[in-house]
Amino acid sequence: MLRRLCSPVLRVAVFALLAPLVAQLAKGGQNYHIAGHQISAVLLAAALPTLLAVVGVIHTVLRLAGGRARSYLPGELLDGPVMSGVLAPGGGGGVGDALRDPYYHARSGYLYLVQHDIRELLATLQEGGHELIVFIDDLDRCSPRVTADVFEAVNLFLSGALYVPTRQSAQDQARCRFVLGLDPGVVAAHLDRAYADLVTADLADSHQDPSVGWTFLRKLVQLPVALPPTSQGSVETALTGLLGEVAPLAPPAVVALDEAGEQQSVVAPAQAPSSTTSDGRTSETEALVRALETDHSVREQLGKRLRAQNDLSLREVKRLLTLWQFHLRVLGHKEHGLERLSVQEAVHLVVLSEIAARWPALQASLRRRFDGATGLEILAESTTDDHSWARALRRVGLSDARHAKSCVALRSLLAEHEGKSVAELAERLS
Repeated sequence: MLRRLCSPVLRVAVFALLAPLVAQLAKGGQNYHIAGHQISAVLLAAALPTLLAVVGVIHTVLRLAGGRARSYLPGELLDGPVMSGVLAPGGGGGVGDALRDPYYHARSGYLYLVQHDIRELLATLQEGGHELIVFIDDLDRCSPRVTADVFEAVNLFLSGALYVPTRQSAQDQARCRFVLGLDPGVVAAHLDRAYADLVTADLADSHQDPSVGWTFLRKLVQLPVALPPTSQGSVETALTGLLGEVAPLAPPAVVALDEAGEQQSVVAPAQAPSSTTSDGRTSETEALVRALETDHSVREQLGKRLRAQNDLSLREVKRLLTLWQFHLRVLGHKEHGLERLSVQEAVHLVVLSEIAARWPALQASLRRRFDGATGLEILAESTTDDHSWARALRRVGLSDARHAKSCVALRSLLAEHEGKSVAELAERLS
């Protein structure tokens, strides 16, 4: 920065000194008349570079006192860390190399490359009365190596390697906290794989940990809090929070005949609650969807299917509801337009959404066509006896033992909740 602050006129002054000196030596004792004054060649040779030097000094002082740093400093110095070595874009040498921070030549991990910057950040936050809290979520979805790298980075903070006394008090050290959201079983397995070379019999015996991954978690996580699964009684609370209160009275129903000639209740758009789009216009389809979301029969089916699942979490609740709401809107736009949406179809869509949410590995076989029929339609027609079900599984390619438990639950679901109607609804949505 100091080098860049120096005016370029100073460099010109240094090189300008050579030209008049050479000229003076060539001309000997020649004198010059300037503004009525007689000046010797020697004096003129010394005065010219001196004048340039004075101008350069004044220019430098003005730049330092009132100039804008971005106008004469490299932009990368102000926009972010200046990387070097293998991390430097383009490599190469030049003037910019002198501005490279030697800390960034380290090869011990990315966090170590910036540890001195982190120290300054923590100290600055502490002096301002703030504390850094870092939230890390979904570690169980990362690869084993990424999971291990994150934990190694967190360990640098917790071990005190990055703590420094603040400038306010030598005893007041800057610190930070980490809140981790993870599945401990999956993360422990990732750490086991990343640190496979560290597994020893003594390690397992000393602390009774099943593996090195669990040992790592036990030492690093200081306050483990196990979130309980969504209980049977809290399903209604979750539905109310995500979809709103159930309508106190069922929306006025209009009796209509379906394709089979049977009566079917539908929600009349005139009585459906209003909904406003982002541009301020009322969307009748959205209003109908909101009416179905608060319908007593639909909400009862949603609660029933959610309570039937084991180890239900709020994430699973949101996944099923998101799929159901998406399917409902697609059906409303594709077939009924703005006229009407069937309550019974909304109930069947709950089952279809549960199938998609619970068993994503089965979807390819359920959607594939076999002689004009989808896999879901074939299975829905074969739930009555074991032999038909076994033949249907072989036909759609789901007879593998790894799908056995999923297919048992799927059969029960289709048999209990009008699987044929659910399969027909899936066909109409495709």
